[in-house]
Amino acid sequence: MDVTGIQPYQYTQLGPDEFRVVEVHFLDPDISIQLRTFVDKNTPDYCALSYAWGDTSATTSIICDGQSLMISPRLQEGLRNVFTATPCRLLWVDAICINQSDDTEKAVQVAEMHHIYQKATSVYVWLGPASDTSDLAMSAMNELRVIPERTADLKESIVKLKTSSPTLFDESVFKPLA
Repeated sequence: MDVTGIQPYQYTQLGPDEFRVVEVHFLDPDISIQLRTFVDKNTPDYCALSYAWGDTSATTSIICDGQSLMISPRLQEGLRNVFTATPCRLLWVDAICINQSDDTEKAVQVAEMHHIYQKATSVYVWLGPASDTSDLAMSAMNELRVIPERTADLKESIVKLKTSSPTLFDESVFKPLA
């Protein structure tokens, strides 16, 4: 993306009990978003994105409120995929919604992350594009759609889980994810 002449994104300070969500405007040719701020008690439905940060030294630019915001290529992939494959239009994602340059804001927002994820209508996980035999790991995780009833005995619970999802415990299944 050519960011010549576009100012770097400047975060506004959050007030008490406020947090930001991403609203997508365009995905092509470049990602264009708006950051919207809400008071916790008056939040519209939103989704959350959890993703593997990967190498944060490599960055790419998206347009945020008409300004240039640098994000990782992995997050860019995740945004494109979530906004393309889901009906979600408001999304909370830590690397964008939390001002990463403000240690005070990070401390407050990170302490509230459990609450932010809990209030989300959906949580999407972006591990990255398919590679090697990652489809085997995804298939094994799909077996977990019916999770055996939890018992007080951990060993018994694991045996039930292994019985209902035998490939889940196959070490070779998780090598692509590692």
